[in-house]
Amino acid sequence: MLSFCCCVAALFLQFLEIRYRVQIRDFAGLMDTIGAIVVAAVVLIMGTFGMNGVVYLYVREKFEAVR
Repeated sequence: MLSFCCCVAALFLQFLEIRYRVQIRDFAGLMDTIGAIVVAAVVLIMGTFGMNGVVYLYVREKFEAVR
């Protein structure tokens, strides 16, 4: 659960950065970085799901071994 909260917080901070760039009318900077921001968001989300999936499988295996 903690990793999902960290992922959401990181994405929220990215949205705040985009909002700030729009407010100061830095559209050139926004256009230059938006591609990298999208890639970073996808990697962050996929990494979070991947790591949580691995941990889930590990815990499930340990739990079934105890039974």
